[in-house]
Amino acid sequence: MTSGKVALKFEISVPLHGLALASFKLYSSETKKEDPVTSIITNRLHNHDRAITQTSATDLRDYLVVASGDATLPVRLDLPEADHETFQRHKTIIAEHLGQDISEAQAVTVMLIDYVIEHAAVSLVDAMETK
Repeated sequence: MTSGKVALKFEISVPLHGLALASFKLYSSETKKEDPVTSIITNRLHNHDRAITQTSATDLRDYLVVASGDATLPVRLDLPEADHETFQRHKTIIAEHLGQDISEAQAVTVMLIDYVIEHAAVSLVDAMETK
């Protein structure tokens, strides 16, 4: 743990790593800088425009199955203490929405899925408005 930060350490699957890379590419393109996945998670924690429970629980559970697999890649996310508390609240909200207990890795997965879904929806709306 670094000063004023809480480290989340877990292992992720190859499919989840692919989701993280896709999220990173979308986010970096949007912010015009190479931000780590931690920045995407922080963005999700403070996104008041779209509730994380907006995506159906059934769809999220299906996405979690797709993103699961042998967890072989170690990940460390350093969150400021206040964001870690917010992360834990979001994890609880997500678990209640899904109707099941979830790990920190699964909470991160849902947040990345939420980001990609929101980004795709915005792109679709933008594409429809320009025609």
